[in-house]
Amino acid sequence: STDEDVVAQKDMCLDELDEVFNHLNNGGNTASSDFVMSFH
Repeated sequence: STDEDVVAQKDMCLDELDEVFNHLNNGGNTASSDFVMSFH
């Protein structure tokens, strides 16, 4: 069950990253995109 919890957390994290990247694409803010990429 712990593996499922980890997968669920990763899915949530990916959803949040998708939203962040959508905002970055709309704003074209490269500084923020570099900041986000540092989390990978």
